[in-house]
Formats: sequence, C-alpha cells, structure tokens
Amino acid sequence: MYNPDGLSYRYDNNITDTDVLYYRDGEATRDFLNLNDDNQSLVLSLSAKLKPLSFLTLDIKTGYSLDSTDRSSKMIRFKYNWFNIGNEPVSIISQQNPDDILSAENLRDDGYLLKNSTLASDSYDANSETTAFYGMVSSTWFDDLDVTVGARSESFAQNLNTFDTSGGDPIKVNQATNNILPSVLATYRFAHDFQLRVALAETVNRPSMLELSQSIWVDPVSGGQSIGNPRLVEANISHFDGRLEWYGEGANTVSLAYFSKDFKNPIERTLKISSGAGELVTYKNAQSATNSGVEMDFRYDLEFLNIGDFSYGISGNYSVIESNVILPIGHTEYSDTRTMQGQSPYTMNAMFTVDHAGLGLETAFVLNEIGERITRVGQGDVPHVYEQPFTALDFTLSKEIGEGKVSLKMKNLLSNERLFTQGGEVYQKTDPGMSFSFSYGQSF
Repeated sequence: MYNPDGLSYRYDNNITDTDVLYYRDGEATRDFLNLNDDNQSLVLSLSAKLKPLSFLTLDIKTGYSLDSTDRSSKMIRFKYNWFNIGNEPVSIISQQNPDDILSAENLRDDGYLLKNSTLASDSYDANSETTAFYGMVSSTWFDDLDVTVGARSESFAQNLNTFDTSGGDPIKVNQATNNILPSVLATYRFAHDFQLRVALAETVNRPSMLELSQSIWVDPVSGGQSIGNPRLVEANISHFDGRLEWYGEGANTVSLAYFSKDFKNPIERTLKISSGAGELVTYKNAQSATNSGVEMDFRYDLEFLNIGDFSYGISGNYSVIESNVILPIGHTEYSDTRTMQGQSPYTMNAMFTVDHAGLGLETAFVLNEIGERITRVGQGDVPHVYEQPFTALDFTLSKEIGEGKVSLKMKNLLSNERLFTQGGEVYQKTDPGMSFSFSYGQSF
C-alpha cells in the first residue's frame, strides 16, 4: 500500500485487466480496465554474399515488414460516496486506508454508497499500422575497414477515437507519416588491439495510443494520475556516435565514446494542473532539443585473483551528458531553459562477478547511480519536479542444476529511498525497500 499526500492505491496488472483502488479527499474510487489488443506482424527478408574483388566482401540484405495493432480499451469507474456528501465522519476518512474506510460496517444506506462515475473519455478505440522496406549493404575492405550503409522506408498510420475529459465531445486522431531513415556505420581497425567506430542514423519516436488518449489512469510507480494528449506528433532524432575501442586478451575491453542526438518535437512528461482533477501528468512536444556527452566503458578479467575454477571480473561504464531543450516564443513552461525530461547529467554502472565453471555458478554485485533529473516538466508558476540522485546495489546468483537453472535476485540492498523535489521542497518520497525473487528455468 502506497500513500503519497493522502492517496492510497492498490495496483494489479494481469495484461488484459487492471483493477485500481484509490482514495482521495473523502472519496474512494475503484477502476476496472479492460484492454484488448489484436497484433499482427509479417517479416520477409532476402540476403546475399558477394566477393567481387579480392580485397572486397559484400553482404547485401533487403526486406519488408508489416506490423499492425487494433486496440479497444474501456475503463469503468465506481465511486464510494458518503450518503450525505460533505459530511463524511472525520474518524473514518482520517484512516487513509481504503480497506479500513470501505469496511463492511461502513457500507450501508446511511454510509458509503457505490455509484458509477464512468466518463466518456474512459474508453477509446485505436489502430495503427507500420509498413517498411529496408536495404543494407555491409562491406569489408582489405580486412581493415568495415562499412555498412542502410536505409529504411517507413509508412505509419494511426487512428484513435476518444472523448474530451471535460465536455465528453468526440475526438478523432488521425496520423500518417512517411519516413526515410538512413544509417551509416564504419569500423576501422588501425592497430592490432585498437579500432575506431563511427555511426550516424536517423530514427523516430512516435506517441503511443495511451499517450494520445484522454483516459486518466493511475501510474503504479509514482501513484500520480496521468492523461494523454491527442495533439502529440512524432519526434525525429538524429544520432552520432564516435567510439575508440581497445580489445585485450580474453574479454578485456576499454572504449571511450562521444555521442550526440538532435531532437525535433521530443515527447516529454509534463505537469498539467486542472482544478477538476487535481494534478495530472500529461505529454507534450517540445520544439527541439540536443543531447551530447562522453562515455567510458570497460570490462576486465581479474585473473590474478583466480583460484581453482573460480574466476573474477569487473565491468562498468560512466557517462557525462549535457542536454538542452529549445522552447518556442510564448511558451507556458516554468522556466525558459532546462535539461531534457528524464535525462540525468551523469550515469554510473559497475559490476563485480564471481563465477565457477565446474559448479555452473554465476554471481554478480551490480551498483548503479543516476544524477538529478527532471521527471515532470513544470507549467506556469508550478516548478519542475526533480528526482534526486539515486544509488542502487543489486545481487544476482544463478546455479545450473541438471538441465535447468535456479536464480536468486536481491534488489536495492542499500534500502535507499527515492526522493522527488519541487521548488526545493519535498514533492514525493518513496521507499522501494529491498526485494527478493527466486526462480527456476529450463530450456527444451
């Protein structure tokens, strides 16, 4: 049970049906969500290998793909209102726990009454279809230079029928785009242990059906309410990545990279203040954004520690990222300049492993940290919401037993809390606690 600022909820998701119970301002609501998807896909591909010259090898691939999704989503809301609205007993609603508030003794003719509060916007129908043709030529020159050139032609169409949350008026979303997405990758092995890799690519990020709908749902992670935005458009992204790599003996590697991304119409999570529904999180397109940084990545076998069949290793990466969002004149955001929503100024991952080949035993300690980042973009005089730096230490252990494998996972061993701030004040604090899981798997 999670309780931020007087809100309690339970969340259970079994893919097609979701049951959410939450309580706010003396009123409890139970939502039943039925989600039905019909997905179809088709992939056709052809490939050929050629060696037209003694120093040149070609690998040619081409193909076609079709992906389509039809979705029907319907949520039914039921509210428990006190029979005399506005005069709920303080002794009951102060308990802040739906199980206590909606107990058997409180459900009666002169107590809580169940009422249907479903909105027209709680339902939507949608379909999307993506057809694509792609071609790629990979070439190797003199065994030292690999060059891959490719392009993907995509036709995308998405239609969604929803309703406005305030007046219940119908809203029809019809999106159709055609994109040519080229990519180039070159790898040059200029020394025995070193190579230089350069990549350029164009990609797109399209809004999902849920992000376009006007349905209000409860985020199971944050506990807040979210709503889609029918005016969202796709984001276009240009990528560049340059990487210097060293390969030593065994699995030992070190790489140093510079990367950058240019965004047009990036999609971001944004606060939406509404007197009718309280605070909501929605999605908006920024005008453009840039994202660049450097990254070091390494993996090293600690052979000097090896005893018997035990082997030890360390690996990790550290990134420093700078991002900037460009806002149009006359925007309504809290500040004129900011970083991208969801982007930390740095990230760190480190892993220490101990394996025993003879016993089929693998263990790992994994340490992760993210820097401060915007999780919700503020609007008007409402500041941005920041997630403060969070460090997590996890442990995994797996053991082969016959034809199967047993696994133990332990997460957040440091038992750190997640802290969110707004305007320098505590906005939300969550305690994910430590979690443990045990599983067994077998391949046939």
